[in-house]
Amino acid sequence: SSATFNVHELCAGTYIITVTDVNGCESIDSVTVYSTVGLVTNQHMNVSVYPNPSNGTIQLNGLSIGQDLEIYNMTGKLVYSDRVGEIGLELNLNRLTLGKYFIRISGLSGHQIIPITIMD
Repeated sequence: SSATFNVHELCAGTYIITVTDVNGCESIDSVTVYSTVGLVTNQHMNVSVYPNPSNGTIQLNGLSIGQDLEIYNMTGKLVYSDRVGEIGLELNLNRLTLGKYFIRISGLSGHQIIPITIMD
């Protein structure tokens, strides 16, 4: 038989996993969590992204000058970072591979995380 365990709220770091079966046989492996990306949003921000899904070019509206904009891939790796210099912003993300990403906008009023998909 098999068992599945879900682990939540881990900090970045390396974890050692030891599995022991009923016969006493052990298997040991390590897992590295590079970054954690939550999906908690701040209701005070009202940033919108379109089109979503996108072919790689997206428009962000509702930004404030001076906010930090970061894009993370599904493994939590930072793939884009910039400080907002204009309220309406068009980003060309064609250099990113197709898939799902998280845009994190942060500023004095908190942060907002928006999932996006880049596809053909």
